[in-house]
Amino acid sequence: MNFDWIKTRSDFDDDKPAVIDHAKQTSWTYQQLNARADNMAHYLTSQGVKKGDVIGIFCAK
Repeated sequence: MNFDWIKTRSDFDDDKPAVIDHAKQTSWTYQQLNARADNMAHYLTSQGVKKGDVIGIFCAK
């Protein structure tokens, strides 16, 4: 998955909501989402994941 669009959107709409969880009444701005994507990318790279590798994602509904 390519996350460049998150960075681009963050450059223009950094304080606008990107993800809204109505059930928990929380939200992430584009800036926060971009920071989390960067953190995940750095973590995966540190674990040896390279471009083109396939990874699984498990999450609750």
